[in-house]
Amino acid sequence: FVWRASPSLGEGAQVFSGLTGSYGGNYGPPDGFDWDDHNSNDETLQDDPELTNYNVKTRVDQFVAQALLQANRTRGTNIMFTMGSDFQWENSHEWYYNLDRIIKYVNLDGRINAMYSTPEMYVDAKAREATIAWPLKTDDFFPYADGPHKFWTGYFT
Repeated sequence: FVWRASPSLGEGAQVFSGLTGSYGGNYGPPDGFDWDDHNSNDETLQDDPELTNYNVKTRVDQFVAQALLQANRTRGTNIMFTMGSDFQWENSHEWYYNLDRIIKYVNLDGRINAMYSTPEMYVDAKAREATIAWPLKTDDFFPYADGPHKFWTGYFT
């Protein structure tokens, strides 16, 4: 959606927003693709066919399924996985090891296209989807709490 919270500033101060990440109320990676050392036991991608735990096809199928799930919950053809969350990437080698391989094999599979990106590249791609009518929000967001005395007021403003 497009958030235009300031009537006096108008379109010049609007923000493109939307759901990213796991849609479970967070902005972390999709289910099954969290390679954080302390918070996850998600399966690494094993692409050596000589090993008994070779799993390229399974992991590609799982990644494509997550991408299609997210694509069905948003407008347009571009989606963004936010890979990581608070206090993650303590072992960036593990993350990049898996991401490099999942991108490679997903693109070889051909059902979807995966790449490293930035928020700017994502917003530009969404903006080029000219046939999409984005909902317009013109008021503020209601504060919310995720625990006792843990309010997120003004988080988006």
